[in-house]
Amino acid sequence: GPLKDKQAASAVSVALDDEYMKMLNLSHDLINNFIPHAMGKINRVSFGLLSKGDLKIAEETDPNMSMARRLAAVPFVGKDVPSRASQFSHPDIVIGLTIMAYRYEGIRMTDFVTTLQELRDMLDGEFGPYHKRPSALRWISWVEAAGGKVRGPRKVENSESGDEETEFMAAPAYSGIRPTDD
Repeated sequence: GPLKDKQAASAVSVALDDEYMKMLNLSHDLINNFIPHAMGKINRVSFGLLSKGDLKIAEETDPNMSMARRLAAVPFVGKDVPSRASQFSHPDIVIGLTIMAYRYEGIRMTDFVTTLQELRDMLDGEFGPYHKRPSALRWISWVEAAGGKVRGPRKVENSESGDEETEFMAAPAYSGIRPTDD
C-alpha cells in the first residue's frame, strides 16, 4: 500500500490523472475490503434472494415493498429466514451479494418473464426490420451465448453475385414436443 512504499505511491500519483487514481483506489477497496466481506457470507443463511413464498409473505405485510428488496439480496436472520424489513446499506455490498445470490440460486421465473416482457416492449418501440432492431440483436446474442439458435432471417452469401442477401431459416420440425411452463 501507499504507507509501505512512499516512493512508489508518489510515482503512481504523479503518473496517473485523477480518473485513473479513482479507479485504482476503487479497485483497492473492492479487492481488499468488499469482496472478502461478501465472500465470507453464506447464501440463504446470512443473505439471499426472496423466494416466491418469501415475496408473497412480504407483500402481504408490506404492500409498498421497495423494488430493491424484491430484486436484490437481503440479509437473513437464520437459515432460509429473511429479515422482515432490513436491507444492506452499502451499494457495493448489495451488488456483490446480489450477483452471488443469482449465481447460486439462479434467476427466478418471474424475473425471467419480466425481462422478456421488457425486451419485447423495447422491440415494439424501435424502428426498422425486426431482425435488425437492437432488442432483437440482444435477444439473438443471449440465445447464441446459451448455445441455442434463433429462427428467422439470416445472412447468406449469393454465390452468383458475391453479395449477401437475407433469407428466412426454416422452422425446425417438432414431433409432439411442447415446451413446459415451469
